[in-house]
Amino acid sequence: IATGAPIPAGANAVVMEEYTHEKDDTITVETSVVPGENISPAGEDFKQGEVVLKKGRLLGPAELALIASAGYDRVKVFKKPKIGVIITGSELVMPKNDIEGAEVINSNHFTIKAMVESCLATPEMFHSIDNAQQVENLFMDILNKYDALITTGGTAISKGDVVVDVAQKLGEVSIHGVSLRPGKPFGFAQIQGKPVFMLSGFPVAAMVQFDVFVREAILKMQGLSRDLLVIRKKAARKIPSTLGRTDYIRAKIEGPLVHPLKTKGSGIIKSMVDSDSYIIIPENLEGIEEGEECQVLPYHSLKA
Repeated sequence: IATGAPIPAGANAVVMEEYTHEKDDTITVETSVVPGENISPAGEDFKQGEVVLKKGRLLGPAELALIASAGYDRVKVFKKPKIGVIITGSELVMPKNDIEGAEVINSNHFTIKAMVESCLATPEMFHSIDNAQQVENLFMDILNKYDALITTGGTAISKGDVVVDVAQKLGEVSIHGVSLRPGKPFGFAQIQGKPVFMLSGFPVAAMVQFDVFVREAILKMQGLSRDLLVIRKKAARKIPSTLGRTDYIRAKIEGPLVHPLKTKGSGIIKSMVDSDSYIIIPENLEGIEEGEECQVLPYHSLKA
């Protein structure tokens, strides 16, 4: 009998051919079997009326196989959100070796694009100088075509920071400034019923803001929800903090210990490469003592 073929009437077990010997018209079976051995009964995977997959399940290879096995060639899914991203800054240029004057490499273009893609959404990247009219025009164009908008830069309160003002003009800014380090100048608005996430121009601050405020929102737009994998590790050294502010400290896990990086700057991208996790210090703590257990969020657990 071929693998996958129906069992003949009266049979209740199958012996694999390699355990048999055939000579002339006689087959010798060299092993014993029990009823049901090497047989896959009908309905062993799922039964009639049983839920095959629940809403909100990410479809991987196994899930797709299960759907097909249940006889479905089409299923309803959440579409991938299209996210418009505006990187603001008159000083920004794309990568090159001959930097001139006050030019700054536009690393956020690649950082935010990759972070949006890690949430299974589709980003479209734009750049704007620090000009209110140009930013406003981009806002309106993107919000007419995309499901959400993310910006970087222009969220502080100084000359040239126009993003929040434009958002306030076009819609309702419900958040501007949070008790978070790094990433205090975060903003959120709703315009034409669509979410607008306004991130810092400093790359590390923008990454932390994305992980804290944006990532879960993009996943929920796709019907996905999950609990963050926060683990407990002992601090390798004392970590100061300030009451009333939540700190996300870049850190490296080594066995039972977690080592906070000494680097604190919001623009030092290398610190994100040298670390593999955040130490989270809640706003009601003044810090963590050496050897004290603390909350640690591994980077790998953030990806969908």
